Amino acid sequence: MTRQDISDFTLEQYLLNELSPVRRAEVERRLREDSSLQSKVEALRRSNEEILQRYPAAQFIAKLAAQKQRSTPIRVGAPQNYRWSVFNQGLVAVFSIVMVLAMGIVLRELIEAPQVDDGVRLKGLEPSLILYRRNAQGVVQLAANDHAAAGDQLQVQYQAAGFAYGVIFSIDGRGALTVHYPQQRQVSGALQGGGIVSLDFAYQLDEAPHFERFFFIVSADSFSLDTILAQAQQLAQDPAMARVTELDIPANWRQWSMVVVKE
Repeated sequence: MTRQDISDFTLEQYLLNELSPVRRAEVERRLREDSSLQSKVEALRRSNEEILQRYPAAQFIAKLAAQKQRSTPIRVGAPQNYRWSVFNQGLVAVFSIVMVLAMGIVLRELIEAPQVDDGVRLKGLEPSLILYRRNAQGVVQLAANDHAAAGDQLQVQYQAAGFAYGVIFSIDGRGALTVHYPQQRQVSGALQGGGIVSLDFAYQLDEAPHFERFFFIVSADSFSLDTILAQAQQLAQDPAMARVTELDIPANWRQWSMVVVKE
């Protein structure tokens, strides 16, 4: 896996004012430093405004959908660059509405979850990851053993469920170990509470065969990554075991994992 720049998910959340204060400040810092990122944000903002101006009905639909009255996963079936394609007026109007949902509502579905107070664990709520695959066909939430292909970008989100520290990594079918969070591999990273949190970067799947298994290890206290990553590296050497075996962690920690099948 290779790390990409700040993802489109995060930029859309920034435009929708859906980021936490800490994450928003980080995006604004990057915008001050990166003119190409500024141009990208401005392009997204102009595109959103143009659609809403051309198709006022889409505003009404977006407001209704923003109330989050549906509970089924949302799938976007068309590539983003189709928004500029030339169809007859009726099809363009329908597609523009779909794009408004994709920009203004789907992203809310991606980031909203049962809220918890920082440091307080709710009964029945467990730490977990949420994975979204993005490719030419659109964006879709992945379930265990869903398929993905080399070149697909994955957006990783986590639900800390009251735990303060953690590490997110994955093992692929070639035996490679990739640490997704934190960037420094010495100690566990501080986790944000209050619901679902997106990592700042999307990740692109490489051509490693068979599978990619994602792990999320959490604890109430900070911990060294040496033992955990050494275990993971050893497990990665046996692909059959790497798909199903859990790591040996202290009783008061939690671990979550999910396999994505590589095509």
